[in-house]
Amino acid sequence: MRDAPSGQAGRRFERRLRLAFLILCCANLAAFSMTASQALLPIVMARDGVAEAVAGAALSASVVPVVLVGLLCGRYIARIGAALVLACGYGLAIAANLSLYLLPAGPATLFGMRMVHGIALGLITPAALILGHHMASRLRGFSSFAIFTSTIPGAQMIGPPLGDWWLQTFGRAGYFLATSSLGALALLLMCVFLLIEGRTTLPERPGHGRTGGGYLPILRRPVFRTPLLAHIAPALFWGYVLSFLTMMLQARGLSLPAFYQAMTVAVIATRIGIAGRINTAAPHKNLTVCLAGIMLALLGLNLVEGLAGTLFAGLLFGASFGVMPPLLTFWVAGLADEADRPRAVALGNTIFNGVTFLTAALIAAALPFGGIVTVNLWFAILAGGGGILILMLPQRPATSD
Repeated sequence: MRDAPSGQAGRRFERRLRLAFLILCCANLAAFSMTASQALLPIVMARDGVAEAVAGAALSASVVPVVLVGLLCGRYIARIGAALVLACGYGLAIAANLSLYLLPAGPATLFGMRMVHGIALGLITPAALILGHHMASRLRGFSSFAIFTSTIPGAQMIGPPLGDWWLQTFGRAGYFLATSSLGALALLLMCVFLLIEGRTTLPERPGHGRTGGGYLPILRRPVFRTPLLAHIAPALFWGYVLSFLTMMLQARGLSLPAFYQAMTVAVIATRIGIAGRINTAAPHKNLTVCLAGIMLALLGLNLVEGLAGTLFAGLLFGASFGVMPPLLTFWVAGLADEADRPRAVALGNTIFNGVTFLTAALIAAALPFGGIVTVNLWFAILAGGGGILILMLPQRPATSD
């Protein structure tokens, strides 16, 4: 990235930077909207005669490539630049989504598509976080980064509704071609971004080269232990939201759309409206408050009745969770120098993704020992309490390494 000039040239530079940041946000929103539309895969594939159980298993097939590629891509981000890795990820995601339009529908195509999709997400997520952090640090810092990360949950308000509208209006025909158009838009915008900002490669640290020193040196540094472990609790909660929380809401007779829509609105509103007031110098304190809010939201679901209580729980969960992922990334990125930052962020993101995907298995294993309402109660207490205990560990200054 170029150094900022001063005077009139500096104002032009700032306008150009803001334009590039806006383009990056729009590209990420379009790309994640395409991937979010795959929430309707079981419904779409059922029209092709693929059983829902097979579609569900295929949805989980992305786990391994997401985690493996997420760990490996840090060195490629450092070598060729986050923007280029992100563009490659967008291209793979489009190919995966479009394959269900070009190839015969069936389990083999579906599983292959989800494997490629997992590789794409393994590239996209850490590259997007690195690039978003790099751009935001040159604007308004954490508040700009929070706005950028709101494009990921914000995609839930575009992808699934667009997919549902297409199915209701046109049926199965052309569904994956239509949703792939969002990915094509994302890739086009990333090409424009590359023309404006370039590949955004990171500086080489003497003795490490572009590929850096791997993940072990980061894991061995005491300063990273608490922020990396702090990814576990919010990942558990997010994995629960994406899996068995729907069963909990149904068991209590609470409205699923009310909770999820309120949660999504609160996540986006928090990242856009409140993030600028967050003190990033004391992330563990803010994260502790957020975990307490999530605990109260889930515990409240054991007690509330009706629409108003469900909406309040959703808003509390969304407002509390909304701060956590960008603040965790900002925390980890701030502790690393520029040469190590891609690996540090990729490692934190991989921990978050891995725990998120494991949560459903953990909840399923606990269900035989009690109903989902009881499991919800103990899950909120144990996950939230454990996360708060981690954040209470002594905070080591970066200079102590």
